[in-house]
Amino acid sequence: MVIHELTDIRAIYDELLHGEIADDNLPNGQLFRNSAVRIGSSTKTVHLPKATEVEFLPDLMKWLEFINRDAPFLIKAFIAHYYFEYIHPFFDGNGRLGRYITCAYLGYKLDPFTAIIFSKEINNHRKRYYDAFVGVEEPKNYGEVTFFVKTMMEILLDGQQALIEELETKQELFKFGSKQIQKQFNSDLKGRCLFVYYQAYLFNDSGAGIEDRILYEYLDDAPKTKIRRILDELVDDGLLEKTKKSPITRRSTTKLIEALIN
Repeated sequence: MVIHELTDIRAIYDELLHGEIADDNLPNGQLFRNSAVRIGSSTKTVHLPKATEVEFLPDLMKWLEFINRDAPFLIKAFIAHYYFEYIHPFFDGNGRLGRYITCAYLGYKLDPFTAIIFSKEINNHRKRYYDAFVGVEEPKNYGEVTFFVKTMMEILLDGQQALIEELETKQELFKFGSKQIQKQFNSDLKGRCLFVYYQAYLFNDSGAGIEDRILYEYLDDAPKTKIRRILDELVDDGLLEKTKKSPITRRSTTKLIEALIN
């Protein structure tokens, strides 16, 4: 994702939020909103951004210059995140767009897991996240963003540590379960099939299952008819269950997981 021009911001907005914004909240300026917005609750105003494109475009140009500057990337990412929300160039969708840009940048500079985890941690700690914005707006803070950046880094660190702990736990389960499969099935085809489903259980969060064709491609040294027969037997034994008929999709059952990790 490259953002060098104002039109890049609008292009990302249009693609990310297509169909998500009510008609009366769509941009009414050349690229962005061109009238006033208020940020806050029904009883309290937290922030009044500059009202028109002419007023806030110079700030957005400074934001563009800043994000393309050579600077410590984490500090830059979180300062830019705050400043984008402060400018608030759209009527609606600023938060989603700002978080997307930040997460995409983190994914590029660090790794995709970090980007996903940061987004997840924000959802898990929304009050802490929004309080960090409000804190900068406090008159006595004079727009100081140090504590905002610190809070964002803490949220990111919490997510990374949680991810590491989760992966370490799953790694141990993977080792133990793999030994159980090898012990019970050696390296026969049934064991190889179960090995794939066990990995999917540990590392695929969707839980939707695996299409049979994926097994055919992975186990390409075995006849499809034999693989299909084994999968059907595993369903009959209660170790797999079908989640979709077309294309046929299956996943591991509680019975299988308990047999492998208990």
